[in-house]
Amino acid sequence: GITNPKIKSIGMKEQVDSIIVQGSDISKLNNIIVTGRQTLKRFQNEIHKLRIRIQAMVECCPYEISSDWEMRIDEASFESSGRVLFVNHKTKTTTFDIPPKVRPNGLETPCIIQKMPHYVSLLKSLTKYVERHNNESSN
Repeated sequence: GITNPKIKSIGMKEQVDSIIVQGSDISKLNNIIVTGRQTLKRFQNEIHKLRIRIQAMVECCPYEISSDWEMRIDEASFESSGRVLFVNHKTKTTTFDIPPKVRPNGLETPCIIQKMPHYVSLLKSLTKYVERHNNESSN
């Protein structure tokens, strides 16, 4: 990611080195380690959740559907159901049922999952958490 050059990121290594040089209390060192591990675990959990959501969207429909439809994760029920919500922008309706196939008459355009706003948003969030995890684990 892009960082502001005026802001210096102080990683765990710098904090630990500072405590060792200063001869500070070992409990400070322990707190830094515990906090670092908790942060990494939180990032790992978020990465896992996002990967499951992205995979569900990619695998939810075994055939092409019309571009009138969009796939989204229903956050209210996804943890328990794992189901993807389908939104029809033409009729302004939603359903958990897989929409019909694109008709071969050439009048319908198939949807492209990579262009769906919710899919793009999930990928951006995944990228952000992976970068944060990598930055935290490399410090």
